[in-house]
Amino acid sequence: MVSIIMPTMRPDMAVERLCDFVALHALEQWELIIPTPLDESVTRNTVLVDGPAVRIIREDAPRGPLAAHRRALADVRGEYILYWSDAARPQHGSLEAFVRDCDAHQAPYVSAWRLFNDAGEELPQWEVYGKPYACWGGLSYVSLAKLDGVLFDPRYRAFWGDPDLGLRVWEAGGRVGVNPTASCTLLPHDHTPNWERYFESDRLAFVNKWHPIYAKRDPEKWAAIDPEDWQSYNTSYHL
Repeated sequence: MVSIIMPTMRPDMAVERLCDFVALHALEQWELIIPTPLDESVTRNTVLVDGPAVRIIREDAPRGPLAAHRRALADVRGEYILYWSDAARPQHGSLEAFVRDCDAHQAPYVSAWRLFNDAGEELPQWEVYGKPYACWGGLSYVSLAKLDGVLFDPRYRAFWGDPDLGLRVWEAGGRVGVNPTASCTLLPHDHTPNWERYFESDRLAFVNKWHPIYAKRDPEKWAAIDPEDWQSYNTSYHL
């Protein structure tokens, strides 16, 4: 079973994603865990109710999506964990492809999904310090165990948790690969509040953790770059 962790502050979009998973995949294949600080009165008249496939975890206050993922991790029941967003629409067959991809690789391994916009155009993948990471994707519980059970480092609240996860996988002797048969559509959404609140502090936490390591390991490539210029070490590439 795949445990899908999907924090939300947008109940309408969360309902749409739930309907997507119901329409595309058999219920026994997945569970949807929704950490949210929204009051019960907000979700009472939606299909976001606790049940066999959906569990809502009430947060007492919004602390950022990565903090919400960490809170939900203790409640997963599946052998596979997908870190998700209410702005990402899964495509048909992708959960099955995700499981196959995880099973086909030695742990630790993170399976990245292909990304498309709502016009059907494929979006780039990303790498940090030359190492690919997964913006949308997941891993098996076996892989998570090889990372000391840490999905997203508690240093981060909303950003930089996914490149940090990728680097930890590479450092542990694993890899991050793009799954050619698992994909999602990224829908328009406003991340300005989180960006303004968390991006810079999360970026500083990431740079302070990783830049000294890579600058020492490959000084010719990384020591001379400006750590303040995040686009110099966090770069996109096309498949």
